[in-house]
Amino acid sequence: MRISKTAIFAVVGIVSLGASVAPWTFSGESFRLEFARQVLETTGMAAEFDGRVVLALLPRPRIKLENVHIASPGGGIEARADFLRGELRILPLFAGRLELVSAALIAPRLSIDLDDRFFAGNSVQTGVKTNEAAGGTTARGRLGGLSLVEGSAVLKSKAWSFEASVDEINLQLDWKDFGSPAAIGGTFRCDGVPGELAAWLGRPAELLRGLTSDMSLRFQMPAFSLKLNGEISAGQFPGFEGNLSATAPDLRAAASARFGAIPLPGALSGASLSGIARIRGDSISISGLRASVDGNEYEGALVLGSEDKGSKLSGTLAANNLDLTPMSVNFPELTTVDRRWSRAALPTIESPLLGLDLRLSARRARVGRTLIREAGFSLLSGNGRSEISLIEASAYNGIVKGRLQTQNSAGGVDMRASVTVRGVDAALLSNDVFRGQRVSGLMNGEISLASEGDTVLRALRALSGEALIDLRDGEFSGIDLEQALRRLEKRPLVSVGEVRGGRTGFATAQIDLKLDKGSAIIRKAWAKGPGVQVSVEGSANIPERTMDMVLTAEQAGAVPPGASPNPWLSMDITGDWDEAQINLDARSLIDRSPAAEPLLRGIAPPR
Repeated sequence: MRISKTAIFAVVGIVSLGASVAPWTFSGESFRLEFARQVLETTGMAAEFDGRVVLALLPRPRIKLENVHIASPGGGIEARADFLRGELRILPLFAGRLELVSAALIAPRLSIDLDDRFFAGNSVQTGVKTNEAAGGTTARGRLGGLSLVEGSAVLKSKAWSFEASVDEINLQLDWKDFGSPAAIGGTFRCDGVPGELAAWLGRPAELLRGLTSDMSLRFQMPAFSLKLNGEISAGQFPGFEGNLSATAPDLRAAASARFGAIPLPGALSGASLSGIARIRGDSISISGLRASVDGNEYEGALVLGSEDKGSKLSGTLAANNLDLTPMSVNFPELTTVDRRWSRAALPTIESPLLGLDLRLSARRARVGRTLIREAGFSLLSGNGRSEISLIEASAYNGIVKGRLQTQNSAGGVDMRASVTVRGVDAALLSNDVFRGQRVSGLMNGEISLASEGDTVLRALRALSGEALIDLRDGEFSGIDLEQALRRLEKRPLVSVGEVRGGRTGFATAQIDLKLDKGSAIIRKAWAKGPGVQVSVEGSANIPERTMDMVLTAEQAGAVPPGASPNPWLSMDITGDWDEAQINLDARSLIDRSPAAEPLLRGIAPPR
């Protein structure tokens, strides 16, 4: 049987076609070396392919390399994958060259050390070819796209005490040739939360040389977004300089994964900032800052730097109008609905990785009903301690200063506080504090307090310290001692009703208190005016909200020789703060009216 030439050619063609369609598996040492060389020339990274090489020509030329390992010279970037898939250009194959159209690392496992200077030195200069005559970068060959499919990564930084795990990484890198820009974009998940990344490099080849490149970056997650647009540099001093903007609907939650608890008061909601950023190694500085958080607007500068045990945020901020009320949301209510002290837990200070050293100025600041002007604040936090200082402010027509220091202790929270007032209008202060004018006059004073506890009530039971307050040219409201003394001699019984209501004026007054384990002991309390002199003795139990005091009032003025003593009154003030009982001493009435003795004989003298 004769076989025609046509049939033979048909059989050979079918066999050849089948061979080209079927993948070829072989050791492929030359293929591995060629791809390793191309990776080195393109990125400066060393590549190893330890497994099989699978090549197929149809329907498109493609290759698969197993057991992939790629690492930067210093080991800062390392990637391992079970295999790499790539599509090859057809025409270079006829010339005996392998050029990738695109490549994909399947399920790569990446380790990235953010402290490494990836492109420093001469590690990649051999790879990026330079056309000396043209003075620019040209392509040895066209580049392709690189994909990371379902990858995972561990990012770490010793300088920033930072480590994070990212999974479900699906990124695409597009870079046509050495002279072209490069773009990268895709999605990922961090702690189960989805995110997106998009970046653009204007001169990636220059960056690989250790020089600079234009860069823009957008990082988006539900809790945090970041945009950068500027210039990135490699080489000996890697970093970034350019515009930065960021937003965080809940800054406390967004930063907790990196810094732990944020040692700042307030909800820290609706946060945003923008400015000129300079990122160098272990520090980030932002100048020309404009920020917003909890509805307040700020301007200034910030620096975030790394330290041995964490990071530190320092800077200066300024605000025209500052509402401090949202900053009190983390603190429990002091009293309950039945006007007792709260048993709610005081917020303890977690050991954050972020230290603070902030200075804040405000033209106007408001805390509830209180308005202060030209206020300067400082906030220090670190090593388990926190300090908030009101350096100085104009309030109630005077000057106010204060400081609060807190730190964790075996009993809960250890607190130290001090307040200084100079030339304050006591009437305005009383209206804000007591919701009514209890006292007026020009006030100077100093208060220092210390306590420890895990609830409001326990902290008050441990309260100690002292207070010294001077008043001048004012009045006490709710009691008219001067009027009562004038009527005492003529109508002693009527004077009992004259005590409540009205006002008692004074020229000078002083209150000197000692606080010990929640008890406020009066060391000295007196007031002197043209019509009356008053002194008070006794104490108040702050945790129980009770008082036990004796007030003595005497009509002012010299007593002529041989005349009766000036009228005087003595009364007990006892019971609950909100419903205090005032009991007159019968002896002060009998002294001025012997006729009243039978009526008052049964009244017990004060303690």
